[in-house]
Amino acid sequence: METHNNTIEDRSQQKPFLSQIAVPDELYPKIVGRIHKLELRARFMSRATLGGISLLSLAGLAPSLSYLLSAFSASSFVQYLSLIASDGDILLLNWKEFAFSLIESLPLMGITLVSIMILGLIYSITSLVDNERARPTLQLA
Repeated sequence: METHNNTIEDRSQQKPFLSQIAVPDELYPKIVGRIHKLELRARFMSRATLGGISLLSLAGLAPSLSYLLSAFSASSFVQYLSLIASDGDILLLNWKEFAFSLIESLPLMGITLVSIMILGLIYSITSLVDNERARPTLQLA
């Protein structure tokens, strides 16, 4: 069985393997061009995804707003809220019961839907703007 003794002295006397390989001149531009194409594709996919999220959020905002308005009118939240102006002194005595009644009458589903749509729209627009500002530029040397 043959053993290989690779000492530091042996390695320093050998030529590095990579220096012996001849690299074609057109290899570097091909690699850089391929990287550039991949960056463009990633940028396009990011724009398409964020644009789709923006459109879906914008399209879902109108129905969720109409649902929220109908839920507010169906619940007694507005009537409870109007009691503040008419019977404010009685409400101060029973403020805990009034606060619980007001919270119970909130249309949470509608508020949640509208919040999700608005947050999705804000996220996608800010991400699109941030991606355009931080766009990496590839320069050929």
